[in-house]
Amino acid sequence: MKNLTKDQINLRILTKLNFYEVMKLEVLPDQRKFVAPNSQSIAQANYNDSSWMRGIYLDKNPVGFILLEDPVTGEEGEGAKYNGLYFLWRFMIDQRYQGKGYGSKALDLLCEYVRSRPNSNFLYSSCIPGEYSAEKFYLHYGFQKTGEKIGNEIELRLEL
Repeated sequence: MKNLTKDQINLRILTKLNFYEVMKLEVLPDQRKFVAPNSQSIAQANYNDSSWMRGIYLDKNPVGFILLEDPVTGEEGEGAKYNGLYFLWRFMIDQRYQGKGYGSKALDLLCEYVRSRPNSNFLYSSCIPGEYSAEKFYLHYGFQKTGEKIGNEIELRLEL
């Protein structure tokens, strides 16, 4: 494979032709307790009217998955607190592609999408704290802790 750059990251709609290759992507073994498998996320998204999911691609190669709760696309979201708010529900980069800037570029593209939507002042997310958690990544990207908890996860917010 030629040397690919993070500038070639793109978000693609999942279809019957590409969903399986995205389902097979995995985080590092130590990270598995922090994010659900893509197969579970895709199944949950298909039963939530406000789901907006995309495969993260590096040129033509799948490298990750992103799932947003977009209140404009559906009637009601997962949690009443986030009804009407944009919530980054799931986000992962495959273990082979981590640490190369692809996750930050994918979030740039997601933020660009959310900014184009109505009432898009903030993007919320959450994560389980821990040594192999995505918490450091989110904070480095610009998310801030709100001080709230969602079950065993800390709530994060990014001002757009």
